[in-house]
Amino acid sequence: MLSSEEVLRQLAKLYNENPNGWRVLVGRDATGFYDTIVSHEKEAWQVKEHQVNPYQFVGFGSKVPEVTDPLLAADEHSFGLRPLSERQMRELMAAEENQRYAGELIAKFMSEAPTSAIELSGSRAVLQGPVAYSPNPLESISSAQARLDAELRSELRRLVGRRFRHTMTPYG
Repeated sequence: MLSSEEVLRQLAKLYNENPNGWRVLVGRDATGFYDTIVSHEKEAWQVKEHQVNPYQFVGFGSKVPEVTDPLLAADEHSFGLRPLSERQMRELMAAEENQRYAGELIAKFMSEAPTSAIELSGSRAVLQGPVAYSPNPLESISSAQARLDAELRSELRRLVGRRFRHTMTPYG
């Protein structure tokens, strides 16, 4: 188990090495912690975080022992970063009043292959996604993942209770 920052750093490195075939699923568990499941090929990682303030999350993450969830299976577009040209940005801004056309444009842009973050250095605009969202707590990917989820939740509760207790109660 690593800090969420370290897991995300490792994932960014892996993404830059091969930006194709990534899937991202986000949601919140029953305790209100944020869950992110990231998969690539036959591997997956889970990150569980607590929002300390609008600019800071703390948490833990780890590689998922077994991946069987159909939500992480390949779909039409893989997660990634896609540069947008000036022309594409103008098209998208012109379409802001027409949601259907804007959706078609975004689908067209998403059909392009994802690019590594390193290759985006000269880009003025970037389209990121898609990210699947689960309005309910994420279901376990496997029994081994359920154990991992419980471990991550336990460690995060301990961390938040020790260092960020003030963020667990509403203001009033």
